[in-house]
Amino acid sequence: MKKNLITTGLYVDKFNDHPDFFLGRWAIDYECENLKNDINDYHWDDRRILHNDFNEINSLYENLLPKISQSLNELHNIKKSRRYWRILIGPWLGIWLQIMLDRWKSIISLKYKEDEFETTIAKYDDFELAAVDTRDFIDNLSSSDEFNHIIYSKIIKFNNFIKFHESKSFSVHNIKRQNNKKIFQLLKNKLKNIICNVVNIFSLNNKIVFIDTYLSLSQKISLDVNLSQFPSILNNSIDFKHSNNTINNLRGNIKINYSAKSQFEEFILINIVEMMPKLFIEDYKNASEKINKTLWPKSPDTIIAAVLIVNDFTKLWVAEKVEAGSKLVIEQHGGHYGSGKFSFYESHELKISDLYLSWGWDNGNKKIKKIAHPKLRTNITYNKNGGIYQILMALPRYSYTLYSAPIASQVYEYANDQLMFSKTLKDELQKKLSVKFALTNRGYDQRKRYDDDLSFFKEGKENIYKAINNNRLIVCTYNATTILECIAANIPTVIFWNFDYWELNKQAEPYFNELKKVNILHDGYESAANFINDNWEDIDSWWHSTETQDVVNNFKNKYAYTHSNWKDSWIEAIKNIADK
Repeated sequence: MKKNLITTGLYVDKFNDHPDFFLGRWAIDYECENLKNDINDYHWDDRRILHNDFNEINSLYENLLPKISQSLNELHNIKKSRRYWRILIGPWLGIWLQIMLDRWKSIISLKYKEDEFETTIAKYDDFELAAVDTRDFIDNLSSSDEFNHIIYSKIIKFNNFIKFHESKSFSVHNIKRQNNKKIFQLLKNKLKNIICNVVNIFSLNNKIVFIDTYLSLSQKISLDVNLSQFPSILNNSIDFKHSNNTINNLRGNIKINYSAKSQFEEFILINIVEMMPKLFIEDYKNASEKINKTLWPKSPDTIIAAVLIVNDFTKLWVAEKVEAGSKLVIEQHGGHYGSGKFSFYESHELKISDLYLSWGWDNGNKKIKKIAHPKLRTNITYNKNGGIYQILMALPRYSYTLYSAPIASQVYEYANDQLMFSKTLKDELQKKLSVKFALTNRGYDQRKRYDDDLSFFKEGKENIYKAINNNRLIVCTYNATTILECIAANIPTVIFWNFDYWELNKQAEPYFNELKKVNILHDGYESAANFINDNWEDIDSWWHSTETQDVVNNFKNKYAYTHSNWKDSWIEAIKNIADK
């Protein structure tokens, strides 16, 4: 049977009368979800295949990284190490490869179906496929219908087994970057930069540097003082004007000395230079000069950072200092770390660091040190007469970085499970329910789902600490920081998720199984909602029972470790790594 293939949420004009066939759920608007849509099976619904592909794409990443490092060294006439380039371009390269593999496998899966497919491809000659930097790629480009339509189109043209028509009337235009900063915010940033620069003049010779950490300003200042150095404030907004366009002649000089071993690798080599962010090519020299002029410490012995993924200016500064001999300490910045079965971010951070500060786990890695983190507060109280606070996350419709979590079409199931949990609560409990939506929608219209389908609920807008103060029970729906914050503070918590998607590593399984035995963790929304329905009046006695508290304390020691004298352990760890 002949079918019209729709790859993304862009509905390009059809050249046929065939019934529509959607490449994945990401191509269907919320308003059309309940129609009888013909949707392709998602290749990574078989998680065994996902795990294998994760390992294979990481192998390709490791093979390409030294080749790309060499090419960029030659382009910029420099001699930087592989570690330097891993810090700077590694996050983009890893995520880009993972995205390309996902899009490739979606198209290739159609090759083995009995149907014949036709599709329409929009004109995209003027579309800029190179992101400004890593943040722009992750936040804007990779999740857009426009970018993904072009990637699918390129894969279709490359493989040439799907009949395609090129639209003469529909063009894909460059996406508009969101810039919501108003005049007040811009002035505030200017003032902040002035203050930072004045303060940082006195810390240029600091040997221990905290940058992009999970520490509060007061905690960081306290550590600086205890380390006998003047506190620095390295959260300047770097004022930098990026290139408007890519320079084809410059990119044409980039030759990657790698022999493709498959058609997929051939496709990668054809497209990688065109899509590499401008900051690594056109803007690299100016960005390097800019960061060298920034009033940040000049020769640190040790750098402590939490997030070295999206901020390329921070990564550039860190890479330069590590290249010059600085030690790099990465601190854990959230949940899932140490417990998830696989995570690109976790493996990347372990590879670039000299020391990794975890919230309790080590998984047999000598580079990892267990340490108490002040983000995990213990001085929080909950309201025994309060309600239920359900916390949601938002994942993009299209896959991006790979970790053990719902991916692409599976995110629809996550969104639906949240609504079903709320609807399964008793009517009187629904009236006590507050739902905390993620700050960004990311394509699956969570808020609209609730507005359309649930009569009684309040939108929770306060931060987690105020939410705890106002509620009797916190409901966590994904493996992330909130779980650890609640358990560290010994707050009544119910967790539910789909065990097929939130896979755990072998070291974590026993601890999460114990959570399941005492009804903290549930396999799916129905079990969690029914438990709350049956035990609402006895939540406090359930949580504070000896059996539950033993499990909570054991889990806390492994994944949410706290200590009143956290500062001394940080200073000891920092001094030890600095002395090596």
